[in-house]
Amino acid sequence: MNTSKLLINPATALIFFATLNVQAFYNPTVGHWLSRDPIQERGGQNLYGFANNQPINKLDKNGLLIPQIVSFLQLMPDPRTDYFVAHYYDGSKTTTDLGNLGLGKSFEQSGSVQNAVMSFDELNFQMAKTKVANLCSSSSAKKTAIFHSADAVIADVTWNSGLFAVGHSTFFRNASCLVSFDCCSRTFKLECNDHFYIRDKFQDPLDGREFFHHPFELPGGTPYAINYDFFRISRKVENFSICSICSKKFGLLYV
Repeated sequence: MNTSKLLINPATALIFFATLNVQAFYNPTVGHWLSRDPIQERGGQNLYGFANNQPINKLDKNGLLIPQIVSFLQLMPDPRTDYFVAHYYDGSKTTTDLGNLGLGKSFEQSGSVQNAVMSFDELNFQMAKTKVANLCSSSSAKKTAIFHSADAVIADVTWNSGLFAVGHSTFFRNASCLVSFDCCSRTFKLECNDHFYIRDKFQDPLDGREFFHHPFELPGGTPYAINYDFFRISRKVENFSICSICSKKFGLLYV
């Protein structure tokens, strides 16, 4: 959430802007910021300019973006890429969480992530079926079993709303599962506590090789982490067929 504060000093008539975009004093009498651009002439001839005079649409919290970077951002297919790139150049190194940016649901609902979640459900279901088969091969009692699973796949959210800057990420999948079954009643229930997350890093955002097939990178950025976690409980009930005489044979034929 972008909370903004305007603090006016009645003695000097200076206005202090405290926003996501900028934190600086502004002098309305002369019509420019009180402090010069910290990157001096690298930011252009106007030493008191801010984000190419686009304070609503552009980010430059610490005044460290050079005009080439601001112009380059206009080429990005997703306007929310501005935040990720500006944060790369503000030098803070702080971790960015997609949930705090309001992008968590967009990430979760992307086709790539949904496919990864569904395939993980199927993987855990097949593991549960294997355990039921093994345990029912020698017993007709009611049983429970616990198992854990974990792996990682690649999720591509490049073209999902707000997530162009995230792009391809390693998507980690973890589950703790409980399977309850009765060999003779021919049912089993599976319940898994799932934890999905990414631990990405934002770096080299303006790599010219990707856009212009030319090896250049605008200088001065600091890589930082992009994280997101979400949790869910998945449940499934399955019927299976076994031979008619449970006490003599326990071969499983899944339906």
